[in-house]
Amino acid sequence: MKKRILFILTIIFCFIGIVNAEDKTWIEYDWSLKQGPSSNWLYYDYTIEDTDGYITTSVNENVRGVLRKVSKDGKEIIWEQAEDSAVFLNIGQDDNYYYTAVYVTAYEFAGEFYLCRHSKETGEMEDCLFLDDSDKEIYYAEIYTHEDKIYVTGMGKIAEGEYGASRFYTIDSKADTFELENAQDYSEVPTNKLEELTYYRDQAIADKWYELYPDKTEKITISNQFISGNAYYIVGDATKDGQTRGFLMKADLDKNILWVKKSEVGYHYFDASSPSTSYVAVVAYKDEAQIGAQRNPENVESYIYVYDSEGNVVETHDIAKEIGVKRADITSLTYCGDAILVQAYAYDDNDQFSSYLVRYLPNYAIYKKITGQGTVDVIEKSHSGESVTYTITAEKGYVLEKVTITDVYGNVIETTKNVFTMPSADVIIEVTFLPENPNTAEIPLLMISISLIAGTILLMILSKKMLWLR
Repeated sequence: MKKRILFILTIIFCFIGIVNAEDKTWIEYDWSLKQGPSSNWLYYDYTIEDTDGYITTSVNENVRGVLRKVSKDGKEIIWEQAEDSAVFLNIGQDDNYYYTAVYVTAYEFAGEFYLCRHSKETGEMEDCLFLDDSDKEIYYAEIYTHEDKIYVTGMGKIAEGEYGASRFYTIDSKADTFELENAQDYSEVPTNKLEELTYYRDQAIADKWYELYPDKTEKITISNQFISGNAYYIVGDATKDGQTRGFLMKADLDKNILWVKKSEVGYHYFDASSPSTSYVAVVAYKDEAQIGAQRNPENVESYIYVYDSEGNVVETHDIAKEIGVKRADITSLTYCGDAILVQAYAYDDNDQFSSYLVRYLPNYAIYKKITGQGTVDVIEKSHSGESVTYTITAEKGYVLEKVTITDVYGNVIETTKNVFTMPSADVIIEVTFLPENPNTAEIPLLMISISLIAGTILLMILSKKMLWLR
């Protein structure tokens, strides 16, 4: 009987303190940097991460492509290079160079298509390789580097009035050469070649989404897709009866669509004359949520949304308010390492454009699980890479027995003098306190249990007496 009472009391007095996930702030504004005057040519803003900074592209007010390197603390532009009549369609890198996919033109979309390489020290364009002429109308590109090869997918004209993934280029990037090995229509690329590279494998799968999309009466345009956890996420636009709406779609790895979430209005990514007004871009964020950016070019209201795994919005950020400008128009959103990098055009009171780079950081929760009598003092959330200090205090009559710190996936986290480095995951601090003298500790626990039982019996007697008096 005595042991049973002690067991019950142990359960009663075990305190488990856990941060409520529903109250969690998923991402937090970190910094913004004004990069310089900009053109109103949208969609040509890209960001990649290097070891000592972020590399960004944009189009300035003279319709010149601009390549910049920004410090990771957001305090300075390390270098900047601008190229006349060159629009950077995307950016990639290897150990030796940055690479830009470029079309060279004055003001028309259809220009000659090049791949250029830039010094990692200064960003200076060292040389360019001609890939295709203007007849292909390449207006978008993706770059993937692998060993000594560069693979480029060009988006352009497939047939008259029809556009999509049209050309596939293989380039030799060895130090002493910079040569085009092969250029072919995308449809002719062997499947096994596509399967070698994650990005192009995903692009090959993209064609299937058109077949699987539930509303066959809508015309869809897929602008981005990725794998997160055990699911695909696909983002794009759906057009029906002249109205375009952005959508976010989730499918399992067997390509069964689980749900589709649509915005109230939409924006067709390649058609600025579209009557609808928002565009959603999504990147992977852990397994629990995705980060999205929605832009409204008519009144230029842009927000960062965080979606849960069911596609519901769980958090919204007003980017203009957070960077302190009148209005802001999001043009790109990229997941770089453990940060979310957003490029946006901000408007002053005279509606002049300026390009901003904005960084958000994911918040990871710190959970406390305490057994026995004592406390753990620690912050409730932190960013990856930050040092976290915690303090453990046993109550009178108790001693610390055990401390285990793991991430939510069960990986043990090393500590030094009550300090650990926050991983890219939520953390659990599990602490066990035991009575300092187990034999004498049983006496007060037993007394408490007797008091509780006696109080309960007394309350029952009084309740029955009051009923009898009625």
